[in-house]
Amino acid sequence: MRIVVLFAAFLFLYSVGAAPQAEVTEQPLPFTQSLVVDKLAYPKAILSLQDGRWVIALRDGELVCVDTDSTIKTHKLTLPDLYAQGQGGLLDIELSSDFLSRGQVLMTYSKGTKSNNGIAVVKGNLHKDCSISALETVFAVSDDKDTPVHYGGKLLPLADNEWLVTIGDGFDYREKAQVLTSQLGKVLRFNEAGQPSATPPFPQAPYVYSYGHRNPQGIISLPSGKILLHEHGPDGGDEVNVLRAGANYGWPVVTLGTDYSGASISPFKHYKGMVNPIVDWTPSIAPSSMAYYHSDSFGALTGKVLVTALKAKALYSLDLSASPVVQRRVFPHLNERLRDVAVGQNGSIYILTDGNDASLIRFSSPM
Repeated sequence: MRIVVLFAAFLFLYSVGAAPQAEVTEQPLPFTQSLVVDKLAYPKAILSLQDGRWVIALRDGELVCVDTDSTIKTHKLTLPDLYAQGQGGLLDIELSSDFLSRGQVLMTYSKGTKSNNGIAVVKGNLHKDCSISALETVFAVSDDKDTPVHYGGKLLPLADNEWLVTIGDGFDYREKAQVLTSQLGKVLRFNEAGQPSATPPFPQAPYVYSYGHRNPQGIISLPSGKILLHEHGPDGGDEVNVLRAGANYGWPVVTLGTDYSGASISPFKHYKGMVNPIVDWTPSIAPSSMAYYHSDSFGALTGKVLVTALKAKALYSLDLSASPVVQRRVFPHLNERLRDVAVGQNGSIYILTDGNDASLIRFSSPM
């Protein structure tokens, strides 16, 4: 495997909401780059296992496992009614709380047909040959739609075996993001038995954790306990939000973007009772995933949030301690659509590219 030693600079700054633009800064960052695996057909998510292995979820329902000795194993899942069209397919995979004892993982995928589809959450036991056993459905979104876009489908484990899952507005159903009895345009909370939380913020809609979302993607917990969520705006108005139970994030009443036709979606950039983002990307970068960098391996990134982008073809670091939030572009030589990012056990950064011939790439500190 060829190792390339490069020196990158942090560049490129976007304005943050209505706040004044922060000063553009640059900082050289030494790294080594290596290819983990390539020729991946439309990967959607990567998962780091405690023993150093990696699992990659592909759109069409296949898992690719990379062992510590670089051996590649694959397994085609049997997902009931998998609908792998448009932005759909197998979307995310995360470790259950009992992974060490049972190997259990949770996954999201889009199921149904062209005229009737939505998100389902399943669980099963992952084995070292990359196969899954005891696969069963945990939860399925109650709303059906006839669009192959804006699924969301990102998972976040919480305490007490509870989970959050992001659900998009289905594009043509954006008004439902403000309707509590609809599960579109929401972040939902459930436990591993598929039941809602015992303390829901909306008793009349017990699965709903937050609402007013368009196409929520990356979701992470910070060491402070705060939850961050980013989502796609329309033409502009991509956002990072601090997620709180019971909060309304505004879509489509509030947006800093416009319709793809150029038409105005809403006259409001702020609205009483609706949460303002801590980061606004206008023009859009199409954020796809997010990770917290907890290692000292890349000292300049310690404590920063990493965000991958599809449209902007970039990896960003966000310094949330600054006001406004300072953003820098990391590894700018990549210039590819980026689907996911994760931090390895030794502090290396793993980046998953996007498309029908994608790769998993490792960036390590040469120090």
